[in-house]
Amino acid sequence: MTLPGWRDWLFSAKAFAAAMLALYLAMALSLPRPYWAMATVYVVSHPLTGATRSKAVYRIGGTLLGASAAVILLPLFVNAPTLLSLVVALWTGTLLSISLLDRTPRSYLFMLSAYTLPMIALPALNSPEGIFDLALARSEEILLGILCASVVSALVWPGKVAPIFSARIASWLGDARDWACELLQQSAAASQPMHASRHKLAADILALDQFISHLSYDTTSFAMVKNARELRGRMSMLLPILSSLTETKQALLRQQDGMPAGLSALMHEVAQWMASPDLGHIRREAPLLQRRLAALKQLIASGDSWQALLIAHGLARLQSLINLWLDCACCSN
Repeated sequence: MTLPGWRDWLFSAKAFAAAMLALYLAMALSLPRPYWAMATVYVVSHPLTGATRSKAVYRIGGTLLGASAAVILLPLFVNAPTLLSLVVALWTGTLLSISLLDRTPRSYLFMLSAYTLPMIALPALNSPEGIFDLALARSEEILLGILCASVVSALVWPGKVAPIFSARIASWLGDARDWACELLQQSAAASQPMHASRHKLAADILALDQFISHLSYDTTSFAMVKNARELRGRMSMLLPILSSLTETKQALLRQQDGMPAGLSALMHEVAQWMASPDLGHIRREAPLLQRRLAALKQLIASGDSWQALLIAHGLARLQSLINLWLDCACCSN
């Protein structure tokens, strides 16, 4: 069992402080259910300040939308319980389905709208004349909890998304570089590349979408968010390029003539170039590799035989890999 670290204890203390603050203010304001404010703090709290803000914004919108729907729909269908149940079921089911399809923090808007309507409307069936007061009180309690969680998260040792996002990017690029270098330096004796993190790379790409969504709430720099989105797009293109290059190289190694010596030497040079941590070196060497690749294409990729087509395809993928890695290296620094 892994023991909680100091960041975990800090997050727990911040959430507890925000919850107690929300409970105190709700009781001081004589709200009917002050525990709703306290519970809301734990629902929206997140170790990262940007994530807390993004959840808070969409939760506010979802709460207000669901409460407004309850105020409108309950008086219309209070005398038709079956029809009211159908309307509530359609509202809840439709919005929950949309929230599951949306992979961004915006899904909280639909999820909270789906939950809030039955939570407010159903308890008011016996006294529909009080639906507005109930919706107002519930909204106040939830908004108070959101406000307390956001303020405490922003003021008390805020957890920034940007440093964690940068660390994730560095880790992902490191895994992609290992896979590419292993592929490009693979010998004819190896039948398959041994790098086993392709599925992890694909899963990490999906996780980056969440971080980018939270990043827009973590910083006021529009350029940083735009740069992150561009980097994510180029990183997602690396996976099919590497997969295609892997299959092409395996097909060439199975040919009778094997891998051309010039192409093999160029792949080794590209692997060494990608392994360099120096951005200046990467920028200087990229045009030289492109010229060598163009010269090699004219020299060995002529003809209409199957091997010639494989070589031409491999060179095209190698050129795309050089361009994408240069873009990724520039965007990540």
